[in-house]
Amino acid sequence: MKDKIRPVIGNLQEILHQGDLITIKHPEIVDSIITVLQKTEASNIYFRVPEEFLHYNIMIGEKLTCQVLKGKFEYVLNGQLLSIQAN
Repeated sequence: MKDKIRPVIGNLQEILHQGDLITIKHPEIVDSIITVLQKTEASNIYFRVPEEFLHYNIMIGEKLTCQVLKGKFEYVLNGQLLSIQAN
């Protein structure tokens, strides 16, 4: 039996939680980057900016793919970098 790929409909807060490890892929960076999820809010996720983003001058508006493993499921999020905050 083949695994089915189904779109997730609903709130990300039900699936993703603070402290989850996420893998981020950007077209300009060869390897995926692992970082920690800081929080989710509606359809937005917040994560610590990886140092590699600074080296490659990743900018607001660029497309990213994030992957999260939760139990026996893998969630793939395609999105866009909306803001960068220095704390």
